[in-house]
Amino acid sequence: EPAIGDEPSCGDTVAVEASRANMHRWRSTAKSIGSAASLARSWAKQALSIPDISDQVDEMTFVSFTVLLGWLFVFTLGTNAMLMTVLLEANEKNYEEVKPEIAFPKVVWFFQILWLVVSCILILDIWSSYWLLALQRVCPCWRNCWCCRGCRPTADSSDIRYSDYIGESELLKPCLWKFMERRLGTDLKPRRYLLVLALLLPMNVLFFYRRIGKPVFDNPVMKAGSIDDLVENDQLCNDVSELRPSDKHVIVGSSYSVDIFTWEVSSNVTGSMRKTPFYLSSQRCYHPNDFEYKILGQLQCNPSARQASCDSVLGTLLFDKHGWDDDLWEEVFGFLVRLFGAFAGVIADTMLAKEGGGFLEDMTDIFDMYMLSFEDVDQMHEGRPLLGSRSEVSSNYHDWVPVFISTAYAAMILRALAMFGYRPLMQLMLRMGHPIADQAEADQVEIGKAKLQQSITAAMSLVCIEVPFLSLRAMALFKYQVPVSVLAIKNVLHCYKELRILRVVRGFGEERGHDVREEGVYLFWCCRRRRQSRSCPLSRELE
Repeated sequence: EPAIGDEPSCGDTVAVEASRANMHRWRSTAKSIGSAASLARSWAKQALSIPDISDQVDEMTFVSFTVLLGWLFVFTLGTNAMLMTVLLEANEKNYEEVKPEIAFPKVVWFFQILWLVVSCILILDIWSSYWLLALQRVCPCWRNCWCCRGCRPTADSSDIRYSDYIGESELLKPCLWKFMERRLGTDLKPRRYLLVLALLLPMNVLFFYRRIGKPVFDNPVMKAGSIDDLVENDQLCNDVSELRPSDKHVIVGSSYSVDIFTWEVSSNVTGSMRKTPFYLSSQRCYHPNDFEYKILGQLQCNPSARQASCDSVLGTLLFDKHGWDDDLWEEVFGFLVRLFGAFAGVIADTMLAKEGGGFLEDMTDIFDMYMLSFEDVDQMHEGRPLLGSRSEVSSNYHDWVPVFISTAYAAMILRALAMFGYRPLMQLMLRMGHPIADQAEADQVEIGKAKLQQSITAAMSLVCIEVPFLSLRAMALFKYQVPVSVLAIKNVLHCYKELRILRVVRGFGEERGHDVREEGVYLFWCCRRRRQSRSCPLSRELE
């Protein structure tokens, strides 16, 4: 360093200037790094922040909505994977040759493929909303990007948040959401959108009722001749332990002979059997119309033969494809189907229950009735008649069950639409002159409409669910010895409750304020308004 008073040399000046320049450069770099870090922190905070989709009406959070949506799609994936495996396995060449009764008709194929396409569209629809949310978080200027111009909303910024976005969040409404809002003229909430998906996605399961739970029967060995003389012979029902060796133990018929000790069947007519020797066994699964089934029933002293090895189409095909256990496959399928039904009821919580009422119970009841498709397997195990085998008409029990299930499901869809404000039945009754619309005060009219809709809901549940399902369960019990489901108690109690809402029965006089009769109104009214008499209960109530 130069001494005091000495003038600095040229080299020293250059060194000082270079040092100052380096210091300034380092300070600028550090400031830039700090600014970038601050910007990165703010960007990360914005990108990782959770959107707020709740409002004063629906307090469901973004996390709850995403988790429920994920579980719903997991149920959809699991159920459809099992159904497609069953379809593909049932229509393979070997099954068509050996077990032709388990091949599904083409109409089931058509509806299943159609519903798979619809499910994929719904999944991609909601996935696109999440993708656009992530894109906006990663690239805030995505609206001005040329590659994203077709994805961004077209509305102006003044009303886009309330028309295309969920609540005050940045999550775009799916196309189905916006379509229902436009068609129904209502503001659809996250919980109600989940309810729509929970009702739509499991509908394809209903197409499989007639085949999926049917027992897989063995091909008959006895193909010709007659067994009437053997079936009418009481000696087939003898107790083998009481027979002596010298007693006759071979029962000879016109076409076949049966050894009651070994259950060996031999043919008396050439070409009447596919293979010899042939032994009947309770570990097989014979069709009730086959000779083997009838002879086995006589040997067991039971008109309906007990066969412990009968399995359903679903269990057999999934076991052949993936192994594991056929009974466990049936349990998993039943669990997923019932959980699908309960999912819609869980979403329709207390807020929606005031408008719909009993949604969870009725959805659970519908899919519990659907599981009657597998009941014939248990009937074969226990030696009881198959459902529909004692029908006096051409259509059997299994022909009527899917009709009532479809009717009940349609009623549930109407009840869900009523929650969204779409109430065609109530509007029809008002146009027909229901006295609720004649009240002077607007508040009373709205209260009357709510009670009228409650009565319509109770009537739909009574006519489409409770009475038909209770009748089907009673018929299955008394005609086919099927154990009664615990939901039959629900049918009885709901019949009583809904008859009270409709004011058909007075009941036991519940406490005022808690009486369900106060929730509804009469669905029938006096048409002669100018000559109203005191015999009209609705007129007296309005007065």
